[in-house]
Amino acid sequence: MDPAAIWGTLAAVSFVPPLAFLVWARNHEKHGREPMRAVLGIFAHGGTLGIAVAITIGLVLDGTVTRGSLALAAIVVAPLVEELAKALGFGFVRRHVDELEDGLVYGVAVGLGFAATETFLYGLLELSDASLGSALAVVVTRNFSTLLLHAGSSALLGYGYARMRLRHGAWPDLVPFYLVAAALHALYNLLVLTATWVGFVAAVLMVVVVMSLLLRRVRQLDAAPGAA
Repeated sequence: MDPAAIWGTLAAVSFVPPLAFLVWARNHEKHGREPMRAVLGIFAHGGTLGIAVAITIGLVLDGTVTRGSLALAAIVVAPLVEELAKALGFGFVRRHVDELEDGLVYGVAVGLGFAATETFLYGLLELSDASLGSALAVVVTRNFSTLLLHAGSSALLGYGYARMRLRHGAWPDLVPFYLVAAALHALYNLLVLTATWVGFVAAVLMVVVVMSLLLRRVRQLDAAPGAA
């Protein structure tokens, strides 16, 4: 298989599932559904500027805070940096956020975009050291785990952003939601770092439950317009 076909295959497997999940999540809102253009736009932010910001900050911190401590980088630095990078995207859709559930939908979208590109990059990294089959295994595994992590943590941030907007608050009001999102991210990474199947399964079950509850919340809020 030529390189272009290999990259295309990895890209398809990395991006198609998140996009399909995005459409499904958006459709949980039946009344005043968010415009697809805006939803795809913040998805694109997560997968481009969001990733770029996270990588840039990570490079700045590399060799200082994270040197000699992969656990510190994964459990503390990465969650704080990545959730911040994703949160920056909410400003691009602020005029569309007029209900609490809107924040959840846009949070899921930006998280999925971030997860899709991150998964693709991990696939390429695996491809450089192994076969296409091994790279695809990495991508598929992340589509059932990390994808839900990023969607869920960013949805929590999005809820906080919508709450702040509707209550005419200020950015400091988003801090508690940011810390909760980062804590969820950190706990997931901690469980995965146990390097056991029990830890991995526990991490996946955790994000599945969180994501299910958040999508249920979208339906509840959508059924009760004006809830705040």
